[in-house]
Amino acid sequence: MSGKLPGRRSLALAVSLAALWSPSALLAAPSATKPVAGAEATTAADPVALEVATRIAGRILPDGTFQKVMDASISQMSKSMMDSMLAMPLNSLAQAMGQDPAKLKALGSAKLSDVLQVMDPAFGVRTERSMRVMASEMGRLMTAMEPSFRQGLAEAYVGQFQLAELREIDAFFQTPAGRAFAERSMTIQTDPAFQSRMQQLIPSMMKAMPQIMKKIAEQTADLPAPKKPQDLTPAERERLAILLGLDPAEMK
Repeated sequence: MSGKLPGRRSLALAVSLAALWSPSALLAAPSATKPVAGAEATTAADPVALEVATRIAGRILPDGTFQKVMDASISQMSKSMMDSMLAMPLNSLAQAMGQDPAKLKALGSAKLSDVLQVMDPAFGVRTERSMRVMASEMGRLMTAMEPSFRQGLAEAYVGQFQLAELREIDAFFQTPAGRAFAERSMTIQTDPAFQSRMQQLIPSMMKAMPQIMKKIAEQTADLPAPKKPQDLTPAERERLAILLGLDPAEMK
């Protein structure tokens, strides 16, 4: 197979791979995957397919990628999200939390930042330092897991693509454009052009929250309310105390 693919085909491959693999997928809960529609996927028992998929995974996830992603995404995203939250009027936050609309007028035009300026003048610096530590420590933790993630990614590719498709993707990644795409396929989402769109999500999310909370209440209306400490039977209180490592007498 030639190491060079037609431009339109290369773009199609790039789009498909971008949809399959992104930084946000790292934080998603595991779920069952399905083969590409119309194609009979290979299996992890196919050593040839796994070898090709492993090369692809190595291109997509080179050493040190997680640290770069954490350093950039946490610092940029947390700052943009924090700025949006701090600038949000308190009445919008209260409405999102399901407060009585009739009481919102009393909040006036005050913003969350106004309250925090009184309660915690060092909030901004504290948050910035906390996120910096979080990015560093999470990056270190995930870097140690990169080999395992690469293996898992390779196995996922084997389950999602036929051998012929894997070879075609591998060939694309051996071209200059393919190598460049693969190396940046994760970190590209930390680019300000993408992050700025993420920031726009916050106001829309807060606006939609009252309706979301209403739907949650409707879907859970038939469920019993969570128990309060005074509702527990002696046996339940003792069991809870054991689980928490407390003296049962303290649970009263």
